[in-house]
Amino acid sequence: MRSSIFLPVLSLALGCSAAPHESHQSIARQASTGNASIPGITPNQAPAVPPNQNDCHFQYYTQAIDHFGQHNGTFQQKYNIITDYFKPGGPIFFYQGEEQIYLDCVDTSIAVSWAQQTNGIAVVLEHRYFGESAPFGATDPTKQFEEYSYLTLDNVMADGVAFLDYLKKNVTGATDSKVIVFSGSYGGFLSTVYRQNHPEAIWGAIASAPPANAITNNSKAQDYYNWNIWLNNVYQDRSAEASSKIKNAVSVLEQRITSGTDLTSLKSELGLCNVPTTTDFPLIQVWIQNILNYAAEFNYATLRPGRASAALPLEVVVNITQTQTDPIQILNETLWMWFEPLGYYPCIDYKTNNALWPSVALIQQGVFQLVTCKYFPESSISDWPHGTIFGPAANPGAIYESSCDALLNVSTPTMAELQTKYKYTPEDLQNSTRIIWSLGQYDPTSAVSPNQPGINAPIMTTDRNVSRILYTSNMAHREDLFAPDPSDRDTVIQARAIELESIKGWLGWYDL
Repeated sequence: MRSSIFLPVLSLALGCSAAPHESHQSIARQASTGNASIPGITPNQAPAVPPNQNDCHFQYYTQAIDHFGQHNGTFQQKYNIITDYFKPGGPIFFYQGEEQIYLDCVDTSIAVSWAQQTNGIAVVLEHRYFGESAPFGATDPTKQFEEYSYLTLDNVMADGVAFLDYLKKNVTGATDSKVIVFSGSYGGFLSTVYRQNHPEAIWGAIASAPPANAITNNSKAQDYYNWNIWLNNVYQDRSAEASSKIKNAVSVLEQRITSGTDLTSLKSELGLCNVPTTTDFPLIQVWIQNILNYAAEFNYATLRPGRASAALPLEVVVNITQTQTDPIQILNETLWMWFEPLGYYPCIDYKTNNALWPSVALIQQGVFQLVTCKYFPESSISDWPHGTIFGPAANPGAIYESSCDALLNVSTPTMAELQTKYKYTPEDLQNSTRIIWSLGQYDPTSAVSPNQPGINAPIMTTDRNVSRILYTSNMAHREDLFAPDPSDRDTVIQARAIELESIKGWLGWYDL
């Protein structure tokens, strides 16, 4: 949807060193001999590593296609539930599925650990139109406008409410169980609006990395560039030297392209699919910025296939700047430390629309694009101002709304309209209760989440039922929501413990 490139990735690491420069040259030569396209990128969704179907037992709930009288049909909505630790009256930890091409088993999340400690239920519900839970079997939102007309925020929330009502009626002892919804990124936004719009069904919410304040199409807003300012600061804070070298490398690349200097050689040096022209720098610049974004946002301590291509990718990038003296090769190795392990990028096809989509393969990008056009606009995430390490200011999000209309037959609401309708204006959030907005140091989503007490979140208070911000150092995107792992950093372990103690307080465990 963005000028000849992609939809920015929010949600959602392989242990590898930077790939050798020589292998990138051979990849580029191989692609150029056949003028090959990249299978699975456009228009199809690229593959991701599927879960082991034997790891958990998936079931299906018969869900209404529309909860508001516009259609009488139903579809099968996928879920996974664990009741092994449940005792009557225990809480339900409801993991709202995210924008994924398949549904994770609930035991890949923190829910099972929390259920064990609270005699609760752990359950995950797949988001409508993602994975296997597609009404009408719909597959293409660019053509099936009528089939996708029931992809609305109201229907998404109503799915969860109806499903939870079903569970309470069908799990013995769960009639009066309180529900704690949790999810991350776009799912963190959903967790917030669930609690705000359905307090009768949702007792509390853990909203990790919820980019509620990125939902804007107003490029003149004071905080419009916060995402990439935060990202720039992540690099500056990690290594001023590395940041300076990256900024210089981008500048060297710009000068070389715009001056037309040895562009045929540059194709091989960066593993590009095409010999660049003197006007191609902005297109290549976006690819560089995206990989630098991923390296920080998904700076997980362990392998997380489908989400990231390297363990601790931020550290990999910093190490590249310390071992590589050639500015172009700093960029080359940074790009390919991400693309090469994926296995389906023969070269960097920067001129093909949406060719970046598979770089975070777990996200079902085509449907997620429709979500962002309908009620989750996030054009600010694509844009950055002057002065960052990413080079000249860029506004690839500028064509956002026209693309939504042209490609998907959708007119995007304004941020003010969405905030008012779904009760997440700054004033709404200041007065909210029982929501934790969990933010991580490496994650630029933290810059566009509720993050300022008294402005877009409640002021500090002794009342533990009042919503609050939990900021965690040394944590990546929604990392607190993964199941405990031996690689977990101490700060992530502590964040989960704080969340659990807050939940216990919400449930009234220790009320006098």
